Amino acid sequence: QEVGPIWADATGATDRSAYAAYAAPTVSNPPTQSEVQGIADAVQLLSQHFVALINDLYANKALTNT
Repeated sequence: QEVGPIWADATGATDRSAYAAYAAPTVSNPPTQSEVQGIADAVQLLSQHFVALINDLYANKALTNT
């Protein structure tokens, strides 16, 4: 019996450091370069946490690749 969807190994940098929920900043119109860079940095950090999470779930057999 299959437990869940089929997952492939996640790739990229991982980050398992402590983190808090993302508090989105107020963005001006038009947005400044620093505002956009701040959002891009937050997305990058979230993706690193997700890579670590997916790999850990896969390693603990909570996700399957078969």
